[in-house]
Amino acid sequence: STKETIIDIGHAGTAMRFLTAYFSVKEGREVILTGSERMQNRPIEILVDALKSLGAEIHYKEKIGYPPIKIKGKQLLKDSVQINGNVSSQYISALMLIAASLPNGLQLELQGKITSVPYINMTLKLLQEIGIEAGFCNSKIVIQPFVKEVAKKIVVESDWSSASYFYSIIALSNIGSSVTLSSYKKNSLQGDSCLVKIYQHFGVETVFVENSIVL
Repeated sequence: STKETIIDIGHAGTAMRFLTAYFSVKEGREVILTGSERMQNRPIEILVDALKSLGAEIHYKEKIGYPPIKIKGKQLLKDSVQINGNVSSQYISALMLIAASLPNGLQLELQGKITSVPYINMTLKLLQEIGIEAGFCNSKIVIQPFVKEVAKKIVVESDWSSASYFYSIIALSNIGSSVTLSSYKKNSLQGDSCLVKIYQHFGVETVFVENSIVL
């Protein structure tokens, strides 16, 4: 549909960032991305500037640098962008997730200190799992355009940070108590997967069973 659509993401900061990039490349779509009062006070300018440098058409509806924003989707023909390496990894991941849909792919140059390497690697691994050629060397991320779509089943890993609450519950529970959590990988790229080793000191053992863990 070419009709302008209002999308209210509430408090979801991740959705705001990822959808800003997503709708920038959806040709023929016009949307207004907005959210809660708190969300409208959270900056989005770094990502918007990066997308605009690629040719995106994005306008602020109220305060410059903050949601709500109006996005008119179009094909982005430029293939390189620079962004500071110490910004939220979600800005970087948002650009990475649309990169393969660009006609010439994308070269993303991270300037200065890079503070969120594990999250960048998580996004990179996801792209590679679905068949996208992508690499990260020194300060450059290079992602090639997606040339062939093949349906593939993948497991979306759960958040290890959220698992920490259950680790604490088991650590404080009677001996023999257990809980099973779904969608966790032994070779996780998430930094908080170190919970496995940390909680061994508190008597909590982690058993990996297929794509689940038993505490």
